[in-house]
Amino acid sequence: MHLKRQAMSKTWPLPRKGTTFVAVPSHSKTKAITLLVALRDLLGFADTRKEAKTLLRINDVFVNWKKVKDEKFPLQLYDVLSFPSINKHYRVTLSETGKFMLEEINEKEARVKISKIVGKKTLKGGVTQINLFDGMNFIVDKQLRIGDSVVVDLESRKIKSVIELKPQARALVIGGKHIGKRGKIEDVREEGGKQIATLATQSEKINVWTKNIMAIE
Repeated sequence: MHLKRQAMSKTWPLPRKGTTFVAVPSHSKTKAITLLVALRDLLGFADTRKEAKTLLRINDVFVNWKKVKDEKFPLQLYDVLSFPSINKHYRVTLSETGKFMLEEINEKEARVKISKIVGKKTLKGGVTQINLFDGMNFIVDKQLRIGDSVVVDLESRKIKSVIELKPQARALVIGGKHIGKRGKIEDVREEGGKQIATLATQSEKINVWTKNIMAIE
């Protein structure tokens, strides 16, 4: 499936001018880029889609430590892209201007992933399931709050730790007009029926709907 370049998300790190169409993720992920964009446009490992497909066919490429062969596979925020044969690892994040980018990380960092809790429900038997920003679900035995983040061990597929959305935590803006900005949370409060956080960035203080931020440290 393809999308007109003029209609693509502002978070995609591609120029508006160029070919008429761009490939969209093979799964319906609105907040994602394709593996093709990562390989060709961000890393420069391929010059064309054909070269990217060849690279995936003859090399081991992993997303969150699962082998991937589809150049249209979606890469979401904080996914880990790994090339074990050359010991290169990258984390999908956002630039200050709100565009997807790849941050090079070491192998230890590549073994974990941060994701935000966006839903929670009680299943049969009284067990609690949390739903994460990236689509992962976990059964938990402790009270975790919607809005907090979890650090997931990508090898065991278990929750390693929790990052609470609270004052002094560092956060990344993942939506809205301030997308891509980072800073320390100064306070969290209710305003007009919404939960708002004051975020102190390097240059200013901004008020952001907590729905649009993710605690990362």
